[in-house]
Amino acid sequence: MTMMSAVIPPGSLPSNNALLEQQKEEERQKLLTSLLNAVKACQTRFGGRSQLATESESCVAALCTSLEAVLLHGLKPKPGSGQASALRHMTELVSTSLSLNRVLPQDTPAPWRFIRETLTRHESERFLLLKRVCTDWGRGRAWLRASLNERSLERGLSSLRAAPNLSYHYFSWSFLRDEERASTLTTMAA
Repeated sequence: MTMMSAVIPPGSLPSNNALLEQQKEEERQKLLTSLLNAVKACQTRFGGRSQLATESESCVAALCTSLEAVLLHGLKPKPGSGQASALRHMTELVSTSLSLNRVLPQDTPAPWRFIRETLTRHESERFLLLKRVCTDWGRGRAWLRASLNERSLERGLSSLRAAPNLSYHYFSWSFLRDEERASTLTTMAA
């Protein structure tokens, strides 16, 4: 039996970094496609009407889920998050699982800590004082839903994208730090 070998020139196989970058690119594109589809469905359902949009409408639930996914993509973990108490993790896990039937890993950071930094003191206090919301996950979701219904999502997303500390909270490969894709957020929110 004769063994054959081939010499593969350097650079002809993609590196691990190139594969990871391609994977992140595909993730960002999937998020954008999902978001565009959700916005289109909401426009079809509510276009031109002054009607309160609730999550009982499947298109609104899909839009909220897509927007949350965008806000989560590439969000850095909270410094020292490995030291959080088991009780707090359990509370957030149970709260998360009750909304939209999604369970996220315990170490998944909530976007509220970044959102809060872009709000005025009054706006931030509004969400901190909600009686039935006691987690950062809930506050982030409350902000998102309030922004949708109060027609301030475009302004809110613009503030997030323009925040000077964006790179502190998000990895370089995140959706919000991808200029081309992130610029579509404010257009869609309008």
